[in-house]
Amino acid sequence: MIHGSKIVVLVVLVALLTQCCPCWPTPLSGELTAKQKRVDWTPSGQSKREVGLGEYVNVGAGDNINVDAGGVALLRFPDLLSVEIYRDSDLTVRQVPVQDQSPLVILYLELGSIFASSQTDATARLRVETGSATVESLGTEFLVAVNWLTNATIVIVREGQVQVTGAGKSVTVNVNQTTQVKPGQAPLAPENVKPGTMEQWRELLQSEGVSSALFARSATLAPSDATFVRSTISTCPVDTSKLYVGQWTDPDCPFEARTLLRFDLGDIPADATVTEATLELGLDRAFGPNSSYTIVAYPLSQEWNLLTRRDALAVGDAAAKTAVGQQETAYSWDVTGLVQAWLQGKQPNYGLMLQGISENTGDVRVFDGEQGPAPPLLRITYQP
Repeated sequence: MIHGSKIVVLVVLVALLTQCCPCWPTPLSGELTAKQKRVDWTPSGQSKREVGLGEYVNVGAGDNINVDAGGVALLRFPDLLSVEIYRDSDLTVRQVPVQDQSPLVILYLELGSIFASSQTDATARLRVETGSATVESLGTEFLVAVNWLTNATIVIVREGQVQVTGAGKSVTVNVNQTTQVKPGQAPLAPENVKPGTMEQWRELLQSEGVSSALFARSATLAPSDATFVRSTISTCPVDTSKLYVGQWTDPDCPFEARTLLRFDLGDIPADATVTEATLELGLDRAFGPNSSYTIVAYPLSQEWNLLTRRDALAVGDAAAKTAVGQQETAYSWDVTGLVQAWLQGKQPNYGLMLQGISENTGDVRVFDGEQGPAPPLLRITYQP
């Protein structure tokens, strides 16, 4: 049996050890406030409640923060780091810093988006875990967003650098770079973004939340092959560095021409969703009686090379058409559906043929070739 005097001594000893002994680390709580309504806070093991505007609550490990469609929250660990939590976000605090130890904060972002910024302590570390990635930083500013439809994670860095890991593989993302991670896959190679992109994304996230546009990537492809074919074999002295479509009416050298283009899509994931694909050519010259000449883009349905005869070409149904005027500018064809079919393997990628809707009107359009000032390009926007 322990006598009362001994109990008093034990209590005093425990109190002294708690205050003096470094082996009793003290967790440092975060401060949560609502910048816009509505923000809900669920302390670990307790009931959910709303955080009022201007109100500050102490947040610890195991607490959950939910920001609705109109809300914005701020989570601060004083003198270490701050985290803005944007609309339609669900965040759980998994670990808070511990006094006199490495100040590591671990957050789990189930959905939505956050912007993290370190403060005066350069050793402050933040790890953000999602369903598809782990993002870890040391003294930096970066944004993390999770697409609730696909559970993919996107990261963009404004200052410093972060390490992004998925499926056991990691990439380092530097200033003005971004990467994406799908569940069960390695991160994509970091891609450069324009300065100021972070601010645009933050405005978008605060006003609209995470949207599919945020996860879009783009590619601008030059053709792997580009040529034109004539209706007759000829040694006429025309500029073969250009691309011709229509009826060339020189009496000493008449012919009808069509342009062939092929693009390699190998760097775009086969399972990507194409949101926009545009074929663009720069007009060098225009001849003929009509101010506008419609040119149709057809998918080629067989292999070809630079020596293939025009009458030996087979094509599929028209993919796009554009009225090409006589102004020397860029003209474009919307080939979104065709590029998606190429990626999905629904249609083999043999390239495109450009043909005038009529080849007996005396109209011809001459476009810049691969070495010209406005060469052919295929511009693709997609979601990996």
